[in-house]
Amino acid sequence: SRLIGTDVSQIIDYDLKHLVEEAFARRHHEFSPQRSVLYINTLSGREVVVVLEAARHLSSTDRALVEIFCSRLSIAFDNVILYEQLQRANTRLEERVAARTQDLTTANRRLAAQWARLRQANTFKSEILGTVAHDLKNPLGVILGRTEILKEMIAGAGALDQNVQAQIANIRDAANR
Repeated sequence: SRLIGTDVSQIIDYDLKHLVEEAFARRHHEFSPQRSVLYINTLSGREVVVVLEAARHLSSTDRALVEIFCSRLSIAFDNVILYEQLQRANTRLEERVAARTQDLTTANRRLAAQWARLRQANTFKSEILGTVAHDLKNPLGVILGRTEILKEMIAGAGALDQNVQAQIANIRDAANR
């Protein structure tokens, strides 16, 4: 493990280097009396060579167990790679969720501020309309009252001209509207 990612050709002896190169070329296990060279190919396409030094010659049962170990090791390598990919994807997802949450929080604040301004504008509009309605109602009430007085005065004077009656009716209708 201390040699991972380094140029091991200068560090290991020639025999060991030759064994490793042959294992990569052969792509299968090689069992010898002192050293066993195990070739592991993972589903993700990674290739690993493991050199085992044993004090004794491996029996056929030992070899079968080593081969089972190698298949489990291949799965373990793939699991590590998949776990790292999952961790990176999870980190990216968490970052995206945090960014989206921040965006939504900002948008909600902006909407709340706009809603407050709209309520304020609506309240202001209602106040202005109430003031305008009140300010118009007083003079219009006076106009309506004066049209009644004018109508009575003309009626009391005698003949009420059709044209005059129509004009008084127009004034009253306009004031009512």
